[in-house]
Amino acid sequence: DDETNPTIGLNYTEKLIEEDKVFALVGHFGTWTVGATLNLIQEKGVPMVYAATGINSLYFQESVGNPVMAVQPIYQTDGRIMTARAIKEKVYGPNHDEALPANAKIGVIYTNDDVGLSIKAGIEQEAEILGVTSNMLYQAVTTSFATAVTILKAQGVSVLILAMNQEPFGYALQQMHNVSLNVPVF
Repeated sequence: DDETNPTIGLNYTEKLIEEDKVFALVGHFGTWTVGATLNLIQEKGVPMVYAATGINSLYFQESVGNPVMAVQPIYQTDGRIMTARAIKEKVYGPNHDEALPANAKIGVIYTNDDVGLSIKAGIEQEAEILGVTSNMLYQAVTTSFATAVTILKAQGVSVLILAMNQEPFGYALQQMHNVSLNVPVF
């Protein structure tokens, strides 16, 4: 149990590699620990299969000899996909069968951690590709989800993209409900 502490996770991973002489790591868990141990794993050449995180540092365009075998989608890719869907899916209008209007405001709430920032990077990349950067309204969760949701509602967003993991996602949905922000969510 690394207690979601990257220092503890790094210490335990070093012990597994140096003292226990494990052959491989399977199901290495958590953004914090995977991020903190990635350099060690690559330096030691210990195979790591299925890191239970999608942090962008797990993406390697050129990966010759790299012992890291990520299986989960990278958060940046998740952000790109959510943005493309938010813009291209016909889920708007009274019958939920219309395209997003060209001038629609697209709200993004992101957590200020590796997960949120990694997803946000993909959102920004896809928004630029699709030519909608001026439609994007970003809110970091710095104090509360209520504040972020209330600000985006006041700005008149037509859709909301949530750049975060599961637990904060639930908080964001609850705040949307509390302030009656009824727009499609990606």
